[in-house]
Order: sequence, then structure tokens, then C-alpha cells
Amino acid sequence: MNQNEIKELAIKLAREICDLYDHCSRVGKTDCYKCQVEDITYQQLARIIINSKPEVDIHIPLKIGDIAWGIRNFHGHLKPVKGYISNVTVQKDLRVLYEIKYVCRGYFGEKIFKTEQEADAMVDQKEKDKHVSR
Repeated sequence: MNQNEIKELAIKLAREICDLYDHCSRVGKTDCYKCQVEDITYQQLARIIINSKPEVDIHIPLKIGDIAWGIRNFHGHLKPVKGYISNVTVQKDLRVLYEIKYVCRGYFGEKIFKTEQEADAMVDQKEKDKHVSR
């Protein structure tokens, strides 16, 4: 992959992370938290693409600012908690790590969900698995 292809993929990823990317007058400036995340993501993505296969495709179902449900552990009891996505990070293994401010950090479909029903279903499944393993 050449540098232009890497940059195009990085911009695509930045647009998925930040819904204001095309309309923001502060894009690329360090005083915007979202732009700081985009810049960090661009650097991470460039390193990942250079060191991996060219058919890399990263899907990001949630953006910064989206409402999501995270599974939080309250003294051994799992509970879905609603919050806002405050950080999105692409890991070295190309998994996308989400953070819900003041709630939890995790991967989509494991600890982070779009709806309360999905989060409740995962809590129920984990509770079943917990009882079966005893």
C-alpha cells in the first residue's frame, strides 16, 4: 500500500469515529478532543496497515458521542449501564476498544452494546455460564 491509500483509509476511519468530521472547523487542531482521537487513530492505523495485510477492513459500529450500554460489575453483580461513548481506540490486533465515560471499557458485542436489550441478554448469558461452571 502506498501512503495515499493509507491516508484514505485513515480518513475513512476518522469519519466513522467522529460524526462531525466533515462539518467541523476545528478538524486536525489539538484543542478538539475528537480531533486528538482521530489523529491518534490515524497514526495507529498507519502503523497497523504498514505491518499487516493490505485487505484490512475495520468496522466501527459506534462513534464518539453515541449512546451505548456497557456491562458494569457492581461488587460481583453485572448490571447494564447507559452512557456515552467517550473514546474509540483501534488495538494492534485490529479490534476496536470502546470506553463509555464513567461506566466501563470493552469491545463491542462483549461488554459494549447499542441497546439495553442486547446488554441484558449478555448479562443473562454470563449469569447462566456462571451457574453452570459451579
